[in-house]
Amino acid sequence: IDPPEEIVYSEERLRNWAIGVIRRINAFKIRCPNAKFSLWGFGSPQRSAHTVVTTASGNEVDIFQRTKEKMLFVSNVIHDGQTLFDAVDFLSPVLYQKSEEGSSAEERIENGERARQCIEIVNALFEQHGETKPVVPTFAFEYEGGSQENQNADRLNSIEMSILRNMPGFSHFQMWHAYYNELSSFEDKRDNL
Repeated sequence: IDPPEEIVYSEERLRNWAIGVIRRINAFKIRCPNAKFSLWGFGSPQRSAHTVVTTASGNEVDIFQRTKEKMLFVSNVIHDGQTLFDAVDFLSPVLYQKSEEGSSAEERIENGERARQCIEIVNALFEQHGETKPVVPTFAFEYEGGSQENQNADRLNSIEMSILRNMPGFSHFQMWHAYYNELSSFEDKRDNL
């Protein structure tokens, strides 16, 4: 929805993307009528590493507000009478830890800013559509990128989890495992967290 490579993503391109997602979800629902579907990252506060970026034309852009606006825009794209928000059964914001130790991004996670931004986006989606859906935030036990990649991320995860469990629609957390062999230590990692 808000790729790091481009500062501006056209509404036409976002609309086409959202229509493609709606079509794919509906195709899967025909084959798997009892399955529940979400869109990875729908409701995410993206790019905690930056708060403001400068476009090629020299304009400063607030990353969080831009992400929120684009989430709201794509949630309203309609295909065959159904919005993207209608097509998903639950929201799945992603809050992987990637920040560098001692960085301003880590500081914003520690003070709860990223978790509060997630709640703000989710609330805006619920308000715009007049409906609350289950929210299942996605975390990883280890850092996903950066200089701390594959190191334990419990400290920052626990800060954000303690805030997010009080958001409207909160259902449960899901943990991302990049490799199947990581599952062997799941219970220990869960208990430590």
